Amino acid sequence: MTEEVVPTLPVLNIAKLLGLEKEELQNLRRKKIITAPARKDEWAVTVVKEYCDYLRKQVNPEQAEMDAHTERTRLVKEQADKLEMENAITKNELVRLETTINLWAYLVQNAKNKLLKIPTKSANLLALEDEVAVCKEIIENEILEALNELSKETANSTSEEFVDASSRTVETTH
Repeated sequence: MTEEVVPTLPVLNIAKLLGLEKEELQNLRRKKIITAPARKDEWAVTVVKEYCDYLRKQVNPEQAEMDAHTERTRLVKEQADKLEMENAITKNELVRLETTINLWAYLVQNAKNKLLKIPTKSANLLALEDEVAVCKEIIENEILEALNELSKETANSTSEEFVDASSRTVETTH
């Protein structure tokens, strides 16, 4: 097996590469931050990696502190947003999704029920008519009446009534 040959560079070149003075680089060797022979003018290029690792270790505690600060900031913002939303709900400026879904389900079911009553309600009148125009007018009037009832019901109700209504069980009619 052949031994891997590690390239070397003059100490002065390594110092320039790292942005240090030659004495600073030798001081790092004395502190055993990097491993290099004491009396050689050329060092293995692995000292560059060792110096980078040293710098990473120096920065890491500050990075952890910044991460904790960022996390605290995010948590405080989340808490403030939650409180803001709760206040908006209390002031009826914001509604919960579940309430809105229930309300729409109630409104759609109510509209469906009124529209499905039209054939039963108009069947007797239509049975007596021979003219298509009159039949059409009867059906249009029944539809308009149902829509007017729905719009009056919606306009005359308060939001509390809608919330109460939306929490009721919706029955389906076939």
